[in-house]
Amino acid sequence: MRESIEKQGEYGTLRLYAVAYRDECDADNAGEVSLWAYSSEHATERFYDSADAEGWRVLKVARRRADGLRHRMNWHAA
Repeated sequence: MRESIEKQGEYGTLRLYAVAYRDECDADNAGEVSLWAYSSEHATERFYDSADAEGWRVLKVARRRADGLRHRMNWHAA
């Protein structure tokens, strides 16, 4: 079984990433979003390119797992 959730994209394999973020002014205001991307850097870029990203800072990025086990996701600082 594949460890990450994948699909074919226009330029190769897209993977589903989890992007954890928080408000730059209020550390208690945080969230997480899922994005299809080619790499963790691409997922971060896609987050910041969205209209809703103003005032938010990406904390970490990880590939979503096909088995749904969040505690085994390998988070990387952004």
